[in-house]
Amino acid sequence: MTPVDRSILLVGCYTAETGGIGRGVTVLVESDDGWVPAGECGLVSPSWLTVHPRLPVVYAATESTDGSVTALELGGDGALTSLGSRATGGADPCHLAVSPGGRFLLATNYSGGSVAVFGLARDGALTRRTDLRQQFGTGPVADRQEAAHPHMVTFDGPDTVVVADLGADSLFGYRIETDGRLSGLSHSVLPPGTGPRQLVRAGRRWLLAAELSGELLTLNGSAENGFTVTGSVPASGKRGPTFPAQLTPTSDRALALLSNRGPDTLAVFDITGELPRMLSETDVGPGWPRHFCVAGDEILVALQEGNQVRRFGFDPGTAALTERGGWDTGSPTCLLPLS
Repeated sequence: MTPVDRSILLVGCYTAETGGIGRGVTVLVESDDGWVPAGECGLVSPSWLTVHPRLPVVYAATESTDGSVTALELGGDGALTSLGSRATGGADPCHLAVSPGGRFLLATNYSGGSVAVFGLARDGALTRRTDLRQQFGTGPVADRQEAAHPHMVTFDGPDTVVVADLGADSLFGYRIETDGRLSGLSHSVLPPGTGPRQLVRAGRRWLLAAELSGELLTLNGSAENGFTVTGSVPASGKRGPTFPAQLTPTSDRALALLSNRGPDTLAVFDITGELPRMLSETDVGPGWPRHFCVAGDEILVALQEGNQVRRFGFDPGTAALTERGGWDTGSPTCLLPLS
């Protein structure tokens, strides 16, 4: 991505239209005093943000019944300018991903049970919706798995993707054809009640945050050939219900960080062995840690119900987190650091 003048942090949120108290996409810039507000862009519940691989363009998902995605051009001073919006064709889009070459953007419609594909212009603006792929399936958790609920789309190559579907207890593999349509490649059914939320690659294998079973799973496979679960460990060592949320490996793929709603913790796992091994688990709440990001030597945690972003120093050598304060903000759901 084209560098901006200073380190910038974008914060997505839930707004009043969907029960939150946020005000849209908030822009903060890094200073000697920490992260300082520099502006905001008023959108309805921009719950997920992602950035173009080469251009200073950010995409925001409006997680509402009439779901949409908006392209926002980022200025060097942190100002955001809309390049237009497009309907996703389904309710409550909750995740976005841009193809490595920057040709397509994909959106998962959680309540709509579908995956939308959009073409991208040379300047990063959204063109037309090239496909809307409906998914099907159910699971044993009646109030969460009554229908398909695609939660995340992950690229497995320049033109292949995997969709983690919480409602269908499944991973769906697709190829993005040159015209932007999706061709089915694989359908991998996971153990009943898994509730797959986030799937990430960690070296030669994959890690899966299982929201409903409260686990961290390891898998082998690919979008083309399907997936096999090779092991699982509890996402938290605390008592009580656990709902894993954000899963992020470190850049060297030696550790994985996982936020756990319920116990309101951030767990750090060694992922170099056959099974992940928990090294630490730190209280980061209260307030439902929906998302976090690594920004330099810090981890920033978005507490959706605590209406706050908390800062922690992070030492990868010891897996220790150290409290560094934070700031108040309404219903934060996604943190996107840019530099």
